[in-house]
Amino acid sequence: PALRGSRAKNVILLRLQAGFLRGGARLSIRGRLLWLTIGLAVPLVLVGFFNLWEAWQASRAQLNQSIERQAELAATAFEQWIEAQTQTLKTVSTLAASENKASLRDYLNSIIETRPHWLDIQIIGQSGNIELSQTVRQKPLPIVSIESIRDEIKAKHSLVVISEQLSGQNLRLLSLAMPLADGRFILARIDGESASEVFHQLELPKEYIIAVFDPNFRLLYRSNVSPEQMSLDVSDTSLLSALGAKQTGTVEVESPYDKITRIYGLARIEAANCVVVVGVPSESLYAPAKAQYWRQLWIGSLIAVLAG
Repeated sequence: PALRGSRAKNVILLRLQAGFLRGGARLSIRGRLLWLTIGLAVPLVLVGFFNLWEAWQASRAQLNQSIERQAELAATAFEQWIEAQTQTLKTVSTLAASENKASLRDYLNSIIETRPHWLDIQIIGQSGNIELSQTVRQKPLPIVSIESIRDEIKAKHSLVVISEQLSGQNLRLLSLAMPLADGRFILARIDGESASEVFHQLELPKEYIIAVFDPNFRLLYRSNVSPEQMSLDVSDTSLLSALGAKQTGTVEVESPYDKITRIYGLARIEAANCVVVVGVPSESLYAPAKAQYWRQLWIGSLIAVLAG
């Protein structure tokens, strides 16, 4: 009886072991299939994600290059406009050197009559006194900072372009100062709104912002700006420091004026030592590329889950 009982136990154990082995074999096949699926799907998904990331980076670089080219076009347009105003100042400089005050006065008067955006033009003496002036106003505009203009002229010995904001008159001026050989200089004040005509010819979309800064980071012109914003100090922001010593560049920063994050293209104007900035909201520029990236990302993830 003991032998028969021992044999029965062994048979039962062998049957249980065989059943476990058969079940284990079935689980092993399923596990192998699952690991095979994961081994195929995961690398493919990762490669797809990497390709999407590379495509996004390439698309972003192309978009940045496009906005940088827009800044170069705006800088070229503004430089040509400045050059046109400079030619007039050169003619005034030649007449001033000839000491023919009658011809000089007649020419200054013709400038004011034929150029509506020229508000006044003056010959400033070495001591800061106004020697000769023509203006469209009842009296000449006050010189906001004659000392700073004189200092910049002495430092550059060439054309100086600065911005002036007359408080209480809501008047933004572009001031062009050109030195004369005898220590005097010519000062012309131009209505800042006239610069908008230059940029309107570019026919940029409405959401684009165009701005021009002088060498001291003072705002010469900006589309859609209030008089209060004109006086803001942006010298410590990363908007202009991103350009550095380069001729052109791009940067994504929050605007110090309206707090909107934009992609800015920057271009330097060597003749006037100014920087032209063209900005477009990041969402407007990157939204289509981002949407395509995330759409492909979710599709790849869904395929991987369904394969599993």
